[in-house]
Amino acid sequence: MILSLTHVIQYNRVYSVSQHKPRGNAMKTSLVQIFSVLIIVSSLASSAQALPPWKPKFKEMFIDDGPEPLQDAFANKVIGSCKVCHVDGEEKKVRNPFGQALDQLIDGNAGERLKAATKDGGVDAKKAMQAKIDKEFLVALESVLKLPSASGSGTYGQRIKAGKLPFVPTPLNVLTEQEKAAGWRLLFDGVTAEGWNSWRTKKSLELGKWIVADGVLTLEKGGGDIYTATPFENFELVLEWKTTGNSGILIRVDPKAGGAIYNVAPEMQIDRTVGDKDTSTGALYDIYPVGGKNVIRPDGWNSVRIRMVNGEGTHWSNGHKVYSYKIGSDDWNKRIANSKWRNKKGFAETVAGHIGLQDHGAKVSFRNMKIRVLKSGDK
Repeated sequence: MILSLTHVIQYNRVYSVSQHKPRGNAMKTSLVQIFSVLIIVSSLASSAQALPPWKPKFKEMFIDDGPEPLQDAFANKVIGSCKVCHVDGEEKKVRNPFGQALDQLIDGNAGERLKAATKDGGVDAKKAMQAKIDKEFLVALESVLKLPSASGSGTYGQRIKAGKLPFVPTPLNVLTEQEKAAGWRLLFDGVTAEGWNSWRTKKSLELGKWIVADGVLTLEKGGGDIYTATPFENFELVLEWKTTGNSGILIRVDPKAGGAIYNVAPEMQIDRTVGDKDTSTGALYDIYPVGGKNVIRPDGWNSVRIRMVNGEGTHWSNGHKVYSYKIGSDDWNKRIANSKWRNKKGFAETVAGHIGLQDHGAKVSFRNMKIRVLKSGDK
């Protein structure tokens, strides 16, 4: 159970005035304050069985002798904001930077450990294990609260003490001052389709089958492929995607080429499946399979990063590097010769090409699309 951040702050204020102490305890104020933070971050337990070990301590310290707001919240099972540790609107397992930092330090098998101790040693062993679990969590929590917030203002602990969420994500489709200084620009402003062309008409994209809503560019069905109005030679591209089926991100798109958009443009596959084939999600379709760790969120948002300099490409999927290549190298040519692209004249040869998004019949959405131009000497 997670109590709301408001209730936690209310309790800290009441405690600081009354110096109220839990019944039968002589714990220091600092420990009580840490446990108040513990309530809102307890959602990080890795399974449903990992939360109960903390529940008795919460009840003892904050409910039995606690102020009325907390008693009511506990009794009525009022759940606080999952945004404390998790990404809002995502699958439950998707944690924000604060949640990730804490999850790396806590034992997600706390519930199983407590059960095992009870089975092997009875009540006394259970109490001893409970005390050990409490101590481990406090050590982990104290460490994470001292870390700089990924939101860029103070530590996680300072933000919580000030009544703020430990992490607040950057607004959609917005460049930070650091990104602006580094030369990044938006490919999608979150409001219009400006800067995108229709592959069918070779003219500016008119919204209809492609729609813009809530800062997201979405293809419902039948809108056709699209590509950037501006070509890019050396660049770094980042974006986020979500789909119900199949789509792709294309590089070196040539609007003058005939046929389908992918006939001469390499495609990074977008799908809901996880695998290590050269047709799996994240692969450079029918050329390079995904290498390393391939983490896909079928029902959530996924991130992509593509860096291209002098024909040398490197791709990342959800923060994990999945492959690198050199267009025109012996390895590249060998792979092309064994692929469906072997007879496609001009494939990947448009040095200053456009960025494309594929319509493959499924609903697909994009957001936070950004790009920066690189120099030929950049590494």
